[in-house]
Amino acid sequence: MLTLLVDDDPFFITITRRFLHLGGYAVETVPDVTQAHQLLKEGGISTVIISETIRDSNRFWEQAQRYYPEIAVLLATSNPAQDSRLYLPMPLSLERVLKAMQEADLHRHEQVESPVVYPTR
Repeated sequence: MLTLLVDDDPFFITITRRFLHLGGYAVETVPDVTQAHQLLKEGGISTVIISETIRDSNRFWEQAQRYYPEIAVLLATSNPAQDSRLYLPMPLSLERVLKAMQEADLHRHEQVESPVVYPTR
């Protein structure tokens, strides 16, 4: 499966991609949420890392959770909140990236094991 990295900062992309490759993850990058949505529609994405500095990153997170609950979405931020989101804490380090990806893997497995059940009438 593929990790999608959404950011327009070349430094962030270079460092994060390098850390992900060291962890054995395949990576695709896009600079904005419009292109990210397109790749999600095409399929094959297992995890998304999106920078909080990207325009509409919070809205993207909400939409991805609603329409693609099987995909783990990590918000890269220097100020993680205490909520249900998955975060990639900044500043970046190999350890932080790999730990965040492990949490994303666990999240995906939980979603597969506990699928959404819709009420019937």
